[in-house]
Amino acid sequence: MSQPATCHCGLWESSPGTLRSQGVPEGFCGICDVCGAPGHVRAHPAAPVSGAWCDACYSNLATGNGVLIARAVPWIALSLGLLAAGVAVWRSLA
Repeated sequence: MSQPATCHCGLWESSPGTLRSQGVPEGFCGICDVCGAPGHVRAHPAAPVSGAWCDACYSNLATGNGVLIARAVPWIALSLGLLAAGVAVWRSLA
């Protein structure tokens, strides 16, 4: 299995005790936050956060609902802001 370029598997060279104490098997640098399988700590494909994902769950994030939700959040926030501004203007005119 190939390691992602941006994962933290380098800890096996600099601090292997850290990963062993967390129950991470060699060849991986984290435990998947979704399913609990060995995985890699890396950036979310569509949101400004990091986490640990196995290859299967990471693929689902990159192509599934995780991306759609992350892309919808700014539009929902903008819509709510415009709605609040409209209500404030309407109340000031009443």
